[in-house]
Amino acid sequence: MNADDARALIVAHRVWHAAARAASPGQPAGKTADVVLTALESGLRRWVGAEGYAALLNRCVSDTQQRHPVLQAFPEFAELDPDLAPDALHAAVVALLECMMHELSEVVGWELGIRLLELSVAPLFRGLPSAESQEAVS
Repeated sequence: MNADDARALIVAHRVWHAAARAASPGQPAGKTADVVLTALESGLRRWVGAEGYAALLNRCVSDTQQRHPVLQAFPEFAELDPDLAPDALHAAVVALLECMMHELSEVVGWELGIRLLELSVAPLFRGLPSAESQEAVS
């Protein structure tokens, strides 16, 4: 794993944890996944347009679905059985976010690809302590 891959992994995990904190305590993992994807869609559509976002998302779901079968439920994560292994959904969404950063980086380079995803989900980090919020989107 190179430094860019490691950074993408860290960013993906931060996004998941910020979404978990942004929603109701004790919510099922499916709801957290929905929070991530809603923020991502809203933010990334500004940068890559509706068609670009749809293509990026479809490609990454397709690319990660074999390793993470829980993505077959996409986009109805909130409808998943709450007892479904939350770790499986967490890992799937992290892999999906990593894929998106990789795909974006193919077009605009690693630094900007990662930054675009960070900026797209920045609203998830509102309300976090200042240092953590700044670290999460820097």
